[in-house]
Amino acid sequence: MRRISSMNVGVLALTFLVGLVVANGLAIIGIDLGTDYMKVGVVRPGRSFEIVLNEVSKRKSQTMLSIFEGEREYGTNAFGMYTRKPKSALLRLKDLIGKSADHPAFENLEKHGYIYEVVVDETSKDSGFKLKFDTKTEEDDRSLFRVEELIAMILQYAKRIAEDYSETTVKDAVITVPSYFSQFEREALLDAAEIAGLNVLTLVDENAAAALQHGIYKEFPNETSTILIYNMGAASTQVTVVDFWGKPVKNSKNLTQLAVRAKAWDETLGGSEFDLRVAKYLAEIFNEQNDLKGDKAIQNFARPMARIRKEAIKIKEVLSANEEIPVSIQSLLNDIDLFTSISRKGLESMSEDLFERVTKPIDEALKKAGITKSDLDGVEIIGGSVRIPKVKQILTDYFTTEDDSELELGQHLNGDEAMALGAVFIGANLSKGFRVRNIGFTDITTFPVGVDIFNLEAEEDDQWNKHALLFNHNNSLNSRKVVTFQHIKDITCTLTDEGNSVPLAQYDVKGIIEANDKYGHLGKPKVSLTFLLSLNGTAELVKAEATFIEKIVYENETKDEENKTTDVKDENDDEKAEKEDEKAEKEVEKDDEKDDKNGDGKDDEKDDEKDDRKDDEKGKEKENEKDENSNSTKTKKPKGPSKKTHRVKLSFERMDKGVPQKGLSAEEKKEGKALLAKWKILEAAKALHEQARNELESFVFACRDRLRSNEEDVAKVSSEEDVQKLFNDLEEVEDWLYEEGENAETTEYKSKQKELAKRVNKIFSRIGEMIQLPLTKKAARELVTTLKTQIANWTVERPWISEEEFEVLQKQMNSFVSWLDNAEAEQDALSSQDDPVLTSVAIVNELEQINFAVEQILKRRKPRPKKPKVNKTKIEENSSKTENEETVKEESDGTEDTEEEKQNEDTANDESEGEAHDEL
Repeated sequence: MRRISSMNVGVLALTFLVGLVVANGLAIIGIDLGTDYMKVGVVRPGRSFEIVLNEVSKRKSQTMLSIFEGEREYGTNAFGMYTRKPKSALLRLKDLIGKSADHPAFENLEKHGYIYEVVVDETSKDSGFKLKFDTKTEEDDRSLFRVEELIAMILQYAKRIAEDYSETTVKDAVITVPSYFSQFEREALLDAAEIAGLNVLTLVDENAAAALQHGIYKEFPNETSTILIYNMGAASTQVTVVDFWGKPVKNSKNLTQLAVRAKAWDETLGGSEFDLRVAKYLAEIFNEQNDLKGDKAIQNFARPMARIRKEAIKIKEVLSANEEIPVSIQSLLNDIDLFTSISRKGLESMSEDLFERVTKPIDEALKKAGITKSDLDGVEIIGGSVRIPKVKQILTDYFTTEDDSELELGQHLNGDEAMALGAVFIGANLSKGFRVRNIGFTDITTFPVGVDIFNLEAEEDDQWNKHALLFNHNNSLNSRKVVTFQHIKDITCTLTDEGNSVPLAQYDVKGIIEANDKYGHLGKPKVSLTFLLSLNGTAELVKAEATFIEKIVYENETKDEENKTTDVKDENDDEKAEKEDEKAEKEVEKDDEKDDKNGDGKDDEKDDEKDDRKDDEKGKEKENEKDENSNSTKTKKPKGPSKKTHRVKLSFERMDKGVPQKGLSAEEKKEGKALLAKWKILEAAKALHEQARNELESFVFACRDRLRSNEEDVAKVSSEEDVQKLFNDLEEVEDWLYEEGENAETTEYKSKQKELAKRVNKIFSRIGEMIQLPLTKKAARELVTTLKTQIANWTVERPWISEEEFEVLQKQMNSFVSWLDNAEAEQDALSSQDDPVLTSVAIVNELEQINFAVEQILKRRKPRPKKPKVNKTKIEENSSKTENEETVKEESDGTEDTEEEKQNEDTANDESEGEAHDEL
């Protein structure tokens, strides 16, 4: 099995996320980009896999957007815009990505009533087309969009709701694609993701992602289990045959393995086709009821038909659970209502041709896999359209054998969410930040890819060319193929879809002529081209190299008469050398298969010099060995020829000459990123504008209610005239908001709110002071009186505090009392309707200064007593004693002093602790 995160055969590690180790704290998302709906899975640090809820708490969002009057809408809001302004909404963009302007997909969409105006101008002719639709904006350039830019907007929306839901940053994503997506469509989707600011870890087929999700919760201990996955979505039906088995590993455990065996599909068989039949039926009924024909028929009016299509989707879903449903659409056209009913049998009769196609993809998939129905061990059905009762019945009958044994239609997976969860599962594996559980996985390609090689500058009579099949049907993804040939000119190579001979990519490979000029004397170079079939399902050239083999023959120092025998041996040695050369060429191919990255040819000379030095050193070593081992006998066989390999990296560039559908250039992607950035700035400004407007509106309502609920207190601190004027101003601002202020500047909203807030806050500040100020004054005076009493006691209890410090504190408190008396007198002279000169806050601020001074005094501890000095005179008088006695005496004296000091210190500490306790 191959490892998705590496190139070679290995094991894909997936996870239940038992533990998460995310170094950068970023989330990873899996996007199931369906035709009608989009689901987003997310894994974030410390959490398991989840389905993202959008801004309206839904687990899925419509894959559409609308742009009207400078506003973008997504999901439910965009679908609502579609029924009101059909020409301003874009649906089923997934069907158009990577397509040319004349692709049949446009005819299919037109059949469903989705008509887009396609524009091919000088800026888009190389990379497809642009869509023009009614945006109702003054800037004409906003009416033209590339499909990749529109898909990028939808992907950016998925990124945004994932970030809002997970409260983390999202950069990495895995995106699902249908099995039938070509290389053009896959590359275009990658371009769209890049424009959206997403790093796509890989693209994955929808059914393959669902198979991974299925394999997580299953055990396959002993034998292979073959499962068929049937997926009928909104636009298509896909069938995939997958093998599951268990691989024994350490500790008697089995490692689950799964490999895709075959794929088949019906690109136009999906739920939307059933919706189309219902919509067509309702339109015909309305025309019959109202005798509408020709230009007056309802099919010619976009908005009524949009409403009918919306109703058709609802009818199909209801008929999956009910036998009949009444239909009522008010004022459908010209104030005329539609009243009718439709039954499940009626839906089935009008869709008979669709039901006949239900099992055909199954037959094709089984044929590709080389098995029959009896070889299947299970069937899993997913997708929204498998809920249609007739579809289920057809599948049940199909998998019922002649002996009436039935292969159960499994619904172990969430048909809507399995793909998104499987995609984020792969993303967790490919990211290095998550601890994972192992599951082996192999996916395959659905289209064969070949290569055609020609001279880059071919003349008219130049017939040289090469063709090779690179990757056949069902070739494993993430595999490489090396094509080797001898050639002396620069070349061009074109990758083609072998099924329909459509060019997929074209590369110019240069450097062969230059390399041949340098090493041509060694013979024709062997050119090696390495091609990669990536995990995304796209083929590309990743490496180009030219190799030259230089043969080195060492001089024979034997005597002339012995050369005859030696010549015979040399011929044999030459044959061996040729075989070694062939072996070396094979090694070159193997080396090509091991390399990951393509070369640009800039370091050719350095690589050649390294090879030359290595080969020269090897040659010298061999010569030394020959000299040492020759001894004096000259009849010994001389050393045979050696070789030196010169490798030259060739430069190559993707040009896509002759490719019908080119990807976006770097400049076009830059334009797309700038467009999305511009929209982001506009929407951010709009969000601030709406926020400011809503805040002003809420403020007006809140102020009015607050004034009325505190009417008595307001009357005490404000005059009746001032209050009435404030009410009038609030009403005036409210009227202004709904009239000329509807689209005012953000700064104007904030300015009006600030002015009103200043006036209202003054009123309620006076009310607050009316209640709080008397209490604060009383508490302040009581506190000062208490402090003065305590300070009088501190002069005795804390003699280490100087009198000057106490006097400073006394003056500070006296100053506070004097300030409070004067301010209180000024306040008493004012009326309750005047702004106060004395506030509770001012009193508290003054007290804070006194409190700080008191704290500084309380922190001052009693100083420790000084240590007593040692009696040196006594020691001198005893100097006549022996050294030992003197030493003992000195040690004894020192010990006594130490104990005495300790006793003094303990006494001081006890006094200090007692004082602290008294203060507390």
